[in-house]
Amino acid sequence: MYRDSPQGLRKMDYCNGVQGFINFATSIPRNFTGGGIRCPCRKCKNLKFLHQDVVMMHLLTKGFMQDYLCWYAHGELFVPNKSMVERAVGSTSSASNMHEVGNENSNPYRNMVMDAMRMSEGNASEFPNIEEEPNADTTRFFDLLKDSDEPLWDGCTNHCKLSAVAQVFTIKSNYWKTNLLRHNLDVMHIEKNVFENIFNTVMDVKGKTKDNIKARLDVVLFCNRKNMELVCDGSRVTKPRASFVLEKNTQQLVYKWLKSLRFPDGHASNISRLVNTEECRLYGMKSHDCHVFMQTLIPLAFRDLLPKGIWDALTEISHFFRDICSSKLNVDQIERLETNIVETICKLEMIFPPLFFYSMEHLPVHLPFEVKVGGPVQYRWIYPFERLDITVAM
Repeated sequence: MYRDSPQGLRKMDYCNGVQGFINFATSIPRNFTGGGIRCPCRKCKNLKFLHQDVVMMHLLTKGFMQDYLCWYAHGELFVPNKSMVERAVGSTSSASNMHEVGNENSNPYRNMVMDAMRMSEGNASEFPNIEEEPNADTTRFFDLLKDSDEPLWDGCTNHCKLSAVAQVFTIKSNYWKTNLLRHNLDVMHIEKNVFENIFNTVMDVKGKTKDNIKARLDVVLFCNRKNMELVCDGSRVTKPRASFVLEKNTQQLVYKWLKSLRFPDGHASNISRLVNTEECRLYGMKSHDCHVFMQTLIPLAFRDLLPKGIWDALTEISHFFRDICSSKLNVDQIERLETNIVETICKLEMIFPPLFFYSMEHLPVHLPFEVKVGGPVQYRWIYPFERLDITVAM
């Protein structure tokens, strides 16, 4: 960084410059952490906090770390050029005056990076007193500082690399601020995931139900449902059957009913071919099969088999997807759906264990607003694109 004498001894101007650096660094209270300041020698590289006398000794014996022309880690805001640096290390007074230049000429993007660093500067644990290479976060920090000085292209005086990136993000943030339909949630996948969770849990499908041992352990932690807690009897642990889970013989009735179902041509695939009554499972359910089952069969399949409160909640979520997929909706209907879906989700949360719910179960809350802004879901869901992919593949 600063030149040494050919004999390896420190020149007097260098010693004065080191003293100027120490004076400047110790004049800013926020530079102190644990009674010390960062040591910018070639070995410590600003990673260790040491007493100012030790820092001076390191700088006199080891020299400054490479390219530490601007004392950014010690509060310097102005970016000096080479001639100013050489003048600054010549005397203590010149080193101090260099850092008193008005903020009007400072680099705002370098200042931005420094402000971000100072937020965690007081955490001494991030800079342990051990000798090691800069970690990934420190390397990114130095890269940002470098980008704040490097022009966008050779000869560019108005923009640096960091300023260009910052302006792009500003434009992007303004776009998102004014864009009402930010996500365009796919109703097809939401409906499919909600259906699978409901059906697999109510029918107690092994390996797919959300009412498993982990769910019952969560009930103990987060819910006040004594009837759903695991029962320990000596070395044996049993899981009481929940009110939303059908008994084995009742499950058989549902699968036999599905096996006998017939739909008009073009309405749905032959779901009866997907039913395995012996294993009590459905195999090969496609997205459209789940769509038909969710909106049409859920209320019929579980009627008189589940307690009324549970059946009502499942019927409400079924009717919500049926209504939200309607090709004609007025504002009053959408606002009613927007209110009802919140209550429906709350009812489901009172029925099923916490493990039942993840992002997909809560996304229906946002669908009415997206219909209001973006129009009917038929113009925005993924069905046409999946059909196109199949056609292209064939």
